[in-house]
Amino acid sequence: MKIYRAEYESRNFEFEGYGTTESQAKKALMLALKRHTKQFKLDRDWYHKDDIFVLEYEIGEPYRDRSIVKEPT
Repeated sequence: MKIYRAEYESRNFEFEGYGTTESQAKKALMLALKRHTKQFKLDRDWYHKDDIFVLEYEIGEPYRDRSIVKEPT
């Protein structure tokens, strides 16, 4: 089973959103950014959408630096 992690890093915070689809993960991340914007009374466009990354993960696989650790050959 795959899951997706959307992430955005600002100078002071790292934001994350998770989902079973890329779209769902992005939606969760956007909710985090929206809530943060309200909490800190920021301009709506303080973050850059081009800097949002989505990573795909396979449940049950081992990871190192965001990549699956392969069995040595």
